[in-house]
Amino acid sequence: MLKKQFKKYSLIATLGSTFLFTGCVPQQAMYAQQAYGYNTGNIVGSIAAASYSYPYYYNRPYYYYGGRYYYGGRYRNGYYYYNGHRYRRGHYYYNGYRYYNGRRYRPVVGNYGYYRNVNDYRNRYARPYSNRYERNRLRRERNQLRYDRNRQLRENNNLRYERNLQKRERNRLRAQKNEEIRKRNAQIREKRILRQERNAQIREQNRRRQQELRRQRRRNRAANEELMRVHQAQNLQREEQRLLRQERNAQKRQQQRLRQARQMQRQEQRHLREEKRQLRQERRAQKREQKRIHQARRLQKKEHRLLKKERKLNRKAQNMQQVFQEAQKRSVIEQLKMQKRLSLQAYKY
Repeated sequence: MLKKQFKKYSLIATLGSTFLFTGCVPQQAMYAQQAYGYNTGNIVGSIAAASYSYPYYYNRPYYYYGGRYYYGGRYRNGYYYYNGHRYRRGHYYYNGYRYYNGRRYRPVVGNYGYYRNVNDYRNRYARPYSNRYERNRLRRERNQLRYDRNRQLRENNNLRYERNLQKRERNRLRAQKNEEIRKRNAQIREKRILRQERNAQIREQNRRRQQELRRQRRRNRAANEELMRVHQAQNLQREEQRLLRQERNAQKRQQQRLRQARQMQRQEQRHLREEKRQLRQERRAQKREQKRIHQARRLQKKEHRLLKKERKLNRKAQNMQQVFQEAQKRSVIEQLKMQKRLSLQAYKY
């Protein structure tokens, strides 16, 4: 019995060292596991669709049906979809729980194809643990699950709090922008009201001037009619001269009004240009702020991706270091056993 175990462990150590330093593929690892009943290590990354008569991965979701383990499928609504087939009445294990017939249960080692690690699968026919040890193990697992659940809840609450902060910031910026727009619209309305008031005053002044001119003309006509009987020729000449002067005055007043209207138009155009310039500056500032926010978000996403890659690389390095250390320990143990055995044989001889 000891010779068989010694051969088995020596073969395991040699295979482990060769797999570690030569880099065997998963198919070779599967042959080694089928031949000697041990797992050479978990493969990091995505799982291809495959089925085995023994648990191949211990840290990945799988489906146990008919004494076989299925990996790489999809479980939904009590059915397991695998390579174009749909299975039912099997047991699906995911994230420390067993799903069966639409319900969730806590798995038990040895029942319905559930094993936590290689040692549990290898010792599946051995004597079970005592009730006290089993209770303590279940209590530790339950505490670990509670800790994981509380940690996930804390992370979700932190994410929700950050989202609420971002929403409040966006609402504050939107309210500030709306307030600026309201102020600008109020200024525009005030300018329009002032312009309308100025135009009304100008119209009122023009109307009064025209009334005064009409009254003056009536008085002049009456005076002219009285003087026409005496000095018709003189009155005609004077009337012509007066009319000429009035026309010149009217032309001057018209030119003055035109100059004032042009000045008003220029002022309005100047105000409009100033308002357009301010609007362009505000839009440019808003675009720059949006670009800065987009750049900050992109940088955050890039940093998050880099952190994920670093974590994956660290996990890979740790797994490889653990496998290497285990292989070294096994090789050292085998060497010590061989030395001890050789010393015993030499002592016998």
